[in-house]
Amino acid sequence: MEKQYTVLIVDDSQEISEAMASIINQTPDFEVVGLAPDGIEGLRSYATLKPDIVITDDVMPRMDGLTMVSMIRVVNPDVRVLLMSARPGELEAVERREAEVALGLVKPFTEKELIDSLRSLICDEVLNLDEL
Repeated sequence: MEKQYTVLIVDDSQEISEAMASIINQTPDFEVVGLAPDGIEGLRSYATLKPDIVITDDVMPRMDGLTMVSMIRVVNPDVRVLLMSARPGELEAVERREAEVALGLVKPFTEKELIDSLRSLICDEVLNLDEL
C-alpha cells in the first residue's frame, strides 16, 4: 500500500480551506488532518498533528504564513510547505527563500494545480523510494 501523506491547511478563509480539504481528500495519496484559521492556530495544529505537508496562505490575521513556516522549521526543518497567495508579487523567490518554501501557488487555482503542487512536494521522496 502506498503512503498516504497528511496535510494541514492554514487559511483565514474557512470556505477556501473546506473546499481544498474536499478536493485533497478525494485524492488517495493525501488526507487532510486539520484546518487552522491563522498562523498561531497553525502552529498549535502542527505541534499536535505533525502533518507531512502544510498548505498555508501568506497573509492572515494574528500571524502570517511565512512567519508560521519559519517557526515550524525550527522543530522540523524538512516539513514540506505549499504557500498560497492571492497576490502573485507576494510569492517572490526572496520571500519564499527566507522561509525555505520551495513551492508557491497563486490564488485562484484549479483543482489540478492544487493536486499537482502537492504531488510535486512529495516527488523527491517517491523517486528515492523507487530507486531502492
